[in-house]
Amino acid sequence: MKEVTYDEYQAAFTAYSSCLEDAGYSLRIDGEDNQTVQFSVPSGAVASGADQKCYDEHFASIDSAWQLARIDTSNSARILRACLEGLGLVPADTYEEMNKQLFDAGEDPSVCSDYS
Repeated sequence: MKEVTYDEYQAAFTAYSSCLEDAGYSLRIDGEDNQTVQFSVPSGAVASGADQKCYDEHFASIDSAWQLARIDTSNSARILRACLEGLGLVPADTYEEMNKQLFDAGEDPSVCSDYS
């Protein structure tokens, strides 16, 4: 998978957002977490198919690569790390390894909901 820069991520998000605006819809931007834009899509954009079209055309591949590159430092990883510590385990370094630890410990992922 191609490495994506923050500038490329921002440019792709702007293109996606502009495409939706051209179709008559505006995203609600809720800020960023872990250098990943947090946003909500209007239901009308989803129902009309505009969201899927714009996302696929302008943002999907960049967004996927960007988020996968940040999974180990994501909010989900922070929650999982705290959960494992709460279970008395020493968390592994990666999100994938931490998920395996939780599974190997015989714990259901729902046990981590208290840490969100």
